[in-house]
Amino acid sequence: MTSLSLDEAIARSSLFGDLDARSRALLGRIMVERTARRGEALVREGDRPHPYGDALFLVLEGQVEIVRKDRDEAGAGPLALLGPGDFFGVVSLVDDGPRAATCQMASHGRLGCLARRTLDALAHSDLDVAVGVEHAIARQIARDLRLFNEKLVRQVEG
Repeated sequence: MTSLSLDEAIARSSLFGDLDARSRALLGRIMVERTARRGEALVREGDRPHPYGDALFLVLEGQVEIVRKDRDEAGAGPLALLGPGDFFGVVSLVDDGPRAATCQMASHGRLGCLARRTLDALAHSDLDVAVGVEHAIARQIARDLRLFNEKLVRQVEG
């Protein structure tokens, strides 16, 4: 099974890979690494987490299954299976809305976590790095929105 260090996962991720080396190194120092057991729900669909509990997760080891209860097209079921280098929870860093899906461990694993409060604190300690991270988050949300729009157009035209 593939396993990445936090620094490797940050450097390889499409989210943070474009940050400069100093920014990636600082991000590696402020993210919290945690373990999770198979079946553990990291995020539950519909929950409105406390603003200080919101976090982005970067998979270092193991697999995370993304599941939605209410899927119009295909019914309930898995949306994706994420592995080392993948991430989820980007929107939670900027929005207090309910979680869109349940994210649960499909196997034992390790994750890097970036809490919203940590990102907010970074703006006070190193504004340049905070701006770089926030731009990376904005670019990812824009990519996700673009993909969603393309899928919507295909369905409407389909």
